[in-house]
Amino acid sequence: LEKFTDTAPMTFSAQNSSASSAEATRRKIEAFSLLLEQQPGPATLTLTQEELNAFLLHVDGMMQNKAQAEVELHENNVSGRISLPLDEILPLSFGKGRYLNGSAALNAFTRDGKLFVFIKSLEVKGQKVPPYIMKELGTINMAEKQAEAAAESEKQPEVEITQLRIQDGQISVNMKKIRR
Repeated sequence: LEKFTDTAPMTFSAQNSSASSAEATRRKIEAFSLLLEQQPGPATLTLTQEELNAFLLHVDGMMQNKAQAEVELHENNVSGRISLPLDEILPLSFGKGRYLNGSAALNAFTRDGKLFVFIKSLEVKGQKVPPYIMKELGTINMAEKQAEAAAESEKQPEVEITQLRIQDGQISVNMKKIRR
């Protein structure tokens, strides 16, 4: 357990980003949410890598489960550094107080209107995580708790994600409000 974990979460460079940068990202996302509420059809939200990282680390409610990530967007791939509290991803509070900190290749896609983000590969302390651990980690949708938190938020409309595109250091997400 100690070979692949730490007693503290990783520090991310985006944590040092300015409050004004995080606030600008929050306002951009709020404006997009308002557009979704008012517009009958789909709309597209495009975020730069820096905006996405500010969103993941600073916007209220995003990282409620203490998991953190700092992503890099390359062509159509997502990679980055992650910090996962073991007691929140493993059953029976196994690994309480321990963090899985490392560099990951991620697989991000949409299906049936929902976002999925899975860890494809992970290196911790310069070593690849063994296949038996990756088998378990690879089944965890990293976006699930954030989606649940957003759905519970009174400010967020229920949305269906129709497309996810990563290109030129930006991520574009096409969404439409679910009309009930």
